[in-house]
Amino acid sequence: MNVLEALRGLLRRWYITFTGLALAVLTGTIAWAIVPVEYERTATQLLLPGAQSMPEESNPFLYLGGLAYPTDILVRALGSENVANEVTDEFPGVKIEVLRDTSSSSPVVLVTATSADDAATGRVLDYMVQRTQTMLADLQDAESIPASNQITVTTLTIDSEGEPQSRTRLIVTAVAGVAILAVTLLLASLIDGISRQRRRRRNAPVGERKATSTPPVIDDDFAEAIEAAKLAKRVSARASRR
Repeated sequence: MNVLEALRGLLRRWYITFTGLALAVLTGTIAWAIVPVEYERTATQLLLPGAQSMPEESNPFLYLGGLAYPTDILVRALGSENVANEVTDEFPGVKIEVLRDTSSSSPVVLVTATSADDAATGRVLDYMVQRTQTMLADLQDAESIPASNQITVTTLTIDSEGEPQSRTRLIVTAVAGVAILAVTLLLASLIDGISRQRRRRRNAPVGERKATSTPPVIDDDFAEAIEAAKLAKRVSARASRR
């Protein structure tokens, strides 16, 4: 079956196609209304070297080259399951993501918070900014690094309001609508194919139809009568020979 024949079949079953299209639109509209808009906020933080790792009265921004590995370690610690559970317990429904900012060669930590509640997103972002500072200090205290030589972190940017994100709504809406539409097209094509097959069988010449033979049904009394006739014939034949 080519595309043209498939389209003709859908047109012949227009009542199924139209109903499915209407149901797909309705399902997509409901999905779009149910799935809430999510708001996203980001913050960037820069790691700075300790005072003893630089010459006196030096510019710390000129000594960022050796902070790539500490940044990766800090990102791994902030992105752990323990920190995620802390945020989930205190701020239900908020998702966080901690990454190293790959758009810059500097040791920059990128924190992203997403939630359907923009105010909650802002609170989570403030919490994570503070958590970055305490986490970095705890990691260095665990290694007994002197305070004067510890790496510090400073906040570069933090969003004051969230940016609406509709990606999840679009995906859910598209999946719901396409699923209903696919089932509709399949059902319409199947019903049209069965209908055309039956029509061809009814319009086929008698000679082309498959002959179906039904074996004769013989009941028990008739079979016994036949056996008795055969027995009588044999007895008569023997008597005639004598």
